[in-house]
Amino acid sequence: MNLKHLEAFLAVIDTGSVGGAAARLGRPQPTLSHQLRALEDELGTPLIERGGSGGPTLEGHTLVPIARRMLALASDARKALSGLSCRIAAASNIGTYILQPLAQDYRETCGKAPLDIWIGRNPQAIERVEDGRSDIALTEWWDDRPGYMATPWYRDPLVAIVAPSHPLAKNGRITPRQLLGERMIGGESGTGTGRILRAALKSLGNDLEVDETLGSTAAVKEAVKAGAGISMVGTSVVRDELSSGRLVALALSGRTLEKTYYAVRRLSDMAPDRTEGFVDFLTHRV
Repeated sequence: MNLKHLEAFLAVIDTGSVGGAAARLGRPQPTLSHQLRALEDELGTPLIERGGSGGPTLEGHTLVPIARRMLALASDARKALSGLSCRIAAASNIGTYILQPLAQDYRETCGKAPLDIWIGRNPQAIERVEDGRSDIALTEWWDDRPGYMATPWYRDPLVAIVAPSHPLAKNGRITPRQLLGERMIGGESGTGTGRILRAALKSLGNDLEVDETLGSTAAVKEAVKAGAGISMVGTSVVRDELSSGRLVALALSGRTLEKTYYAVRRLSDMAPDRTEGFVDFLTHRV
């Protein structure tokens, strides 16, 4: 299947017309129309409604997500085969709060393969390594599945965060029983924080209950600042708020909690000049 034909099809879908698609792609309109017809002939079905809305047919709707994936994979293949970039899939908190200064330091001091960074949720980062779209996944947990190398490179102490106006803010600590009595706010799922906290509190015979899940660390911090509750986070994600006094960190009495972050690679895909050079940089700089 010709990728240019798929590009033409998606451009028509996105712009709503053949003329708009031709302008977006910088192709003559007759050429783009020919490419669209060629795709329809190859697949044996109309993909665009003619004479009406100009939108996709039922078959066209089915093709849209497939076409987008195919073009994305083609782009990934070009990057991988160029041999120039190290493709990193970073979990959201790592990519947002930890990786950026390290990536810039790597670019300035090592002068090796450029970094192509994708940021998303932990499970998605691992999926990208599994299917070959990324070389390294930087994750907040690892489950020891076979066929992979997972190198620990960062340990992030976990703290409870509260608003400065919270009654416990001046204590500097919170007991496990006090924590269980607070309104707990959760962030992004799949980060491993809840699992670590539940294991630490298991001896009390009470399971940790999350009263509200907001889906992102940024939203959690804003909710805690507003006095909506308490949350457990890695120290790395609240450095600015703690230094400015907008949030207060409380250590968990009698417990030392931390998360270990991993650089995950498939054993079959480890490349010394790209992946291992960056992992070595991480383990020695952090």
